[in-house]
Amino acid sequence: MSEQHSDVIALAVLRHPTRMRIVAASQNPVTVEEIAGQLGMPVTRLYHHVDRLRSVGLIEIVGERKEGTAVSSVFRATVTDLAAKGSFDDVGLVLEDARRDAISSQQSDVRAFGRTVATLPRAAAERLAAMIEEAVQAFREADEDEGDLFTFTYLLAPLAGGQPPLVVRAVRADEVGHLQQVLYDAVSWDPHRVLPAYEIVVNHPQLLPYHQGWGRHGDHGVVAELDGEVVGAAFFRLFTEDDHGHGFIDDSTPELAIAVWDGHRGRGIGSRLLAALEEAARGAGIARLSLSVDNENPARRLYLRSGYEPVASDEGGVRMVKEL
Repeated sequence: MSEQHSDVIALAVLRHPTRMRIVAASQNPVTVEEIAGQLGMPVTRLYHHVDRLRSVGLIEIVGERKEGTAVSSVFRATVTDLAAKGSFDDVGLVLEDARRDAISSQQSDVRAFGRTVATLPRAAAERLAAMIEEAVQAFREADEDEGDLFTFTYLLAPLAGGQPPLVVRAVRADEVGHLQQVLYDAVSWDPHRVLPAYEIVVNHPQLLPYHQGWGRHGDHGVVAELDGEVVGAAFFRLFTEDDHGHGFIDDSTPELAIAVWDGHRGRGIGSRLLAALEEAARGAGIARLSLSVDNENPARRLYLRSGYEPVASDEGGVRMVKEL
């Protein structure tokens, strides 16, 4: 059994207090029924949490136990200690897991909030911090035997830290090169993949339709700048049934592409670019956006956190859609 686990995805799953207790209770082989007895909880409340822990490898099945005609799986934790060190987007993954838990609770009085990155005046930040402290104190003082079970995960921290402000603006007609860079980054995310020269890649028959003749009806792009330097870009384009990319849904749903340049990732820039594109799409009366991403591409986490839902998957990747 390993002594430490540093996977940020696993840490996001483990964030739930019940899952922490399950891992602690399964340091030695145990059934779900036995865990329920140790925790004083109905066994039906544990199956979902056990499945989540198994999905990220925090517990595993090590055998079976028969009692009469009934057969129960025997589980054991694979870890004794967990630690994580990651970027702001990694922390955002933990927050998104908390939000999804709140939504899945299906309680009519639960309001779930996603992650928000924005410029906040110091006075407003201080008021927000005070409100969070008040909520944390209420959690600490709450009697666990009364009321409903809630989860509360928060993050309030400055991101810029002396860096120049991020500017997101519309792409200019002479900046198609930034869109080509987006496409190149989209296919070169895997360091083990050997690609031909840049010009060959961006003008490949599968990528050329994304930028050729840029500026036609339905085209829209944005770039992110730090101190006058472009550090990322995103765009969407309408396609037809006869001419489209892998993320095509229909001729009224633009397909988007996005990339943040190496050295500037993990700072919320991707979220800002997506938000700018979505705002432009709403202003143009567009009802939804689509995209395509490789199954193993880490960018998939950003799309999930931003509300994009998988609709199809094949050897070409995952197609995702967000209703606006």
